[in-house]
Amino acid sequence: MEQLDISIKNYHPNAILNAISDAKNELISELDYPQYANGTFAKIVAKVYLVYQNILKKNQALDFDDLISRTIKLFEKNPEVLTIYQEKYRYLLIDEYQDTNRAQYVLSKLLAKRYRKLCVVGDASQSIYSWRGADYRNLTNLKNDYPNLKIF
Repeated sequence: MEQLDISIKNYHPNAILNAISDAKNELISELDYPQYANGTFAKIVAKVYLVYQNILKKNQALDFDDLISRTIKLFEKNPEVLTIYQEKYRYLLIDEYQDTNRAQYVLSKLLAKRYRKLCVVGDASQSIYSWRGADYRNLTNLKNDYPNLKIF
């Protein structure tokens, strides 16, 4: 933030990092983020996000949120790699599915697409991680994604 001459007194670094994490969990890249940046804080986040990603790239590093978003990009750009992992993980079991975020939802959908052998455990009324990007609708929308879904 120093590099951008942004005061940490006005914009707390944790708040900026949380906003970047939220964007990554929604699969919004640093290049796409500015189009969603309404308001002063979001515009600051957009600037920091771009510099932050450049620093990570320069250091050949990833943050925790990149682990999932980069995997999704890899699978989408290289279907043959996705196929390898679909063959390796023919059956998926995901616990606390109501607490998955968009990126986790997309990753699970990609992995389950070939064999459609997905078992999830969850209760939409127990979703407690919305502050971390969790979306209980991932659970409630399963019937749309998997029309032959069996609910127990």
